[in-house]
Amino acid sequence: EGGHQLTSFKVLKQSGRCVSFSPDGKAIAVGLKDGSFVVLNTETLEEMASFHHRKEEISDIKFSPDVGKYLAVASHDNFVDIYNVLGQKRVGTCKGASSYITHVDWDSRGK
Repeated sequence: EGGHQLTSFKVLKQSGRCVSFSPDGKAIAVGLKDGSFVVLNTETLEEMASFHHRKEEISDIKFSPDVGKYLAVASHDNFVDIYNVLGQKRVGTCKGASSYITHVDWDSRGK
């Protein structure tokens, strides 16, 4: 009665922990319990990219606010990794946290 309806779904290899839509709505990133994440096309749910650089679960994931070129990925390994989604590579790692990261965000300039 609320007007919500499931239109499609995708079975993932691991439990999902967090999600983020790209600013244009064309991609969705899903952080997984095994330390990996996938980027899916929102219309087809086809995998656009997949990475597995961490051993602990991904606790938060966020596209940069510009065109969604970058993706910040926080893990229970105490790191935040920065990925260039289009180039499909990790371009940076923020380290030095004394405990696992629970939340990440970008400022309005994408920093």
